Amino acid sequence: MKRPARRQVKESKKETAYIEGNYDYNIWYDKYLTDRNAQVERAPSLYKCNPMIDMGYTKADKFEKKGSTYYCVYFARGACSEGVNCRFYHRVP
Repeated sequence: MKRPARRQVKESKKETAYIEGNYDYNIWYDKYLTDRNAQVERAPSLYKCNPMIDMGYTKADKFEKKGSTYYCVYFARGACSEGVNCRFYHRVP
């Protein structure tokens, strides 16, 4: 790895919000009353990982310890906002 890892996203923000406690909760069924007929609306991912462009070295490569560093989940999703400063590997296992 000769080049630094690319920052995939400028900042991470969550598009959806759910405010818990606004609805009545049924402790027996472990559901809110509005969950009865709720259909999950799926949307395509906003980001994609392109390994040829996004792979590079990070802080995990500099301070490598056996078995203590992992691969970045956000890198795999294409949404890592840390880039070179990430504590996890930015490469394909």
